[in-house]
Amino acid sequence: MNDDTKVKGLLCYAVFPLSSLIVYLVEKDADRFVRFHAIQGVIAGVALWVIYWILSAILAHIPFIGWLFGLALSLGFAAIWIMCMVRAYRGEEFRLPVIGDIAANVADKR
Repeated sequence: MNDDTKVKGLLCYAVFPLSSLIVYLVEKDADRFVRFHAIQGVIAGVALWVIYWILSAILAHIPFIGWLFGLALSLGFAAIWIMCMVRAYRGEEFRLPVIGDIAANVADKR
């Protein structure tokens, strides 16, 4: 695996889920590694965004605990995203639970 492929995998997670979608649409002939990370980035980005906004709307009504939980949730999502970026740059096909299997199936079919 060359460095160009690793950088493309990293870029899939740069600005979630927008960069993943751009890489997926622009790189029509990309290898499976790049397709996998692009698909996983789109699905994970949308899922994390939806979860964050739903939980934020619910927890906004709890004064201090809601804010604290929102902060912990944001930091957790950031940690997941950074881990995905690092592992993609290392050339690993790191699969997030459930989402990774979906992404692998879609990447294999194309």
